[in-house]
Amino acid sequence: MAAIDGYRNEYARKNQELAKLMEDKAKEQKKLSDISIKSNRASEEMRRSKNQSTINSKLRDITKYQGDSAKFLSNLATIESKIAKKNKELNETQKKIDREVLGIEKKQKQEGERTRRDQEQSF
Repeated sequence: MAAIDGYRNEYARKNQELAKLMEDKAKEQKKLSDISIKSNRASEEMRRSKNQSTINSKLRDITKYQGDSAKFLSNLATIESKIAKKNKELNETQKKIDREVLGIEKKQKQEGERTRRDQEQSF
């Protein structure tokens, strides 16, 4: 029974790590969304402006936002990779649990049959 408990604890821990990664992913997506809104706003302000200084300033802002966006996309890709790895680990741990449960059930069945045979022989 100790092995299966260890596998279950491992599964729970990995599941918590996966939840944390999903939370991190949501935060990065929010940052990406916010930066996209800022970029669109700057683009709209640049389009409406007649002042060359304002246009140049908004162009610099848009360039900065594009760089930030690329950084957030890179972070998202890294997190997605970690999520895929963690899902794989969870599946492997679940397989270990399933194998252990089958082993326990097999032992219990054999023990039950042995007990039944012993009882039949004693009569």
